[in-house]
Amino acid sequence: MRFRVSWIGLLPPFIQKSIFSWTGLEHRILPFHVKHGSTWLAYEITRPEKVQAKLPPNLVLADISVFQETPKPVLFYNFFKFESQFFQGHRLEFVTVALHKKTGKSHFVILDYLSDAISSDPTHIFRDPTRSHMSLQCQSEYHYCEIPDEFFVFCAHGSEQEQDTDRIHSIPSSINRQFSVECNEEIYYGSSFAQTPNKLWFSEQDTSHVVPFSPVVIKNPYHTSIRASTPFLAFYYPNDIVFSILMGKQPHSHLDILS
Repeated sequence: MRFRVSWIGLLPPFIQKSIFSWTGLEHRILPFHVKHGSTWLAYEITRPEKVQAKLPPNLVLADISVFQETPKPVLFYNFFKFESQFFQGHRLEFVTVALHKKTGKSHFVILDYLSDAISSDPTHIFRDPTRSHMSLQCQSEYHYCEIPDEFFVFCAHGSEQEQDTDRIHSIPSSINRQFSVECNEEIYYGSSFAQTPNKLWFSEQDTSHVVPFSPVVIKNPYHTSIRASTPFLAFYYPNDIVFSILMGKQPHSHLDILS
């Protein structure tokens, strides 16, 4: 059964929380299937204080290296297609990496996201779709991600532009385990309130196999004031990834969208 009603995200928070409890989402380990083609763009953060202000109080913005590049604070744009027990569609997540002040462990923090499906997260409980249509196509010859009139990434695999990109040829095939495994194990959402992270279980092999690429076309208008103008890295996952998620407890405030 999947929720397909458009009004659930408009209900008062206490009713949403009752539905959340009634469905058992807060106590169940839920499957979350990320389809092949999950695309990542990596931009260096130029205004770290702006990002730090959106993190839970027990986290501090961290430098990260995806492969073997110099570690730096990064704003990732992750565009993917997904299926879950209750929802299916696309998401574009704005993600960074932070360290837990006590444990020193690395975590992904989803600062905000756009989706064409009803979503559930620790802050909104149920969130209405923020976009009417999003699409992702990943073929052997090309792949692209699109939010019509807003966001667009295109790459023709094996094209002359891609073959001539020194950056792609210089990237080693070994991905940093801190990025592919440790950051995925417990994930936070952007909020100035304390929260319990979502716990994830997954195959380390699935999260470690990526393909770097050189985008031929990029249109990305989101959060330009806090990051570099062009990505220093782009890659995608050629295979599906299946996560099992135990959602964390909700904080007491709605997620603040980055300004």
